[in-house]
Amino acid sequence: MINVIFSHTSYLGIICSAVIFGVVHISTDPIYFFSKFILVILLGIIYEKTKNIKASIIVHLLQVLLVFL
Repeated sequence: MINVIFSHTSYLGIICSAVIFGVVHISTDPIYFFSKFILVILLGIIYEKTKNIKASIIVHLLQVLLVFL
């Protein structure tokens, strides 16, 4: 979404992606929504800075591993 729809304003794309991802993962707990929102913003910023999806994937895998442990 960041590259296709928001090619000139990537940070707007990051925020829109975070909202959409948070809404899709919505639950009765607003903190759960907020945690997903923040995660996608972080991953979007990492992608924007590195221009490499692998960096975002690695950070996401580390986050999942930390939650699992």
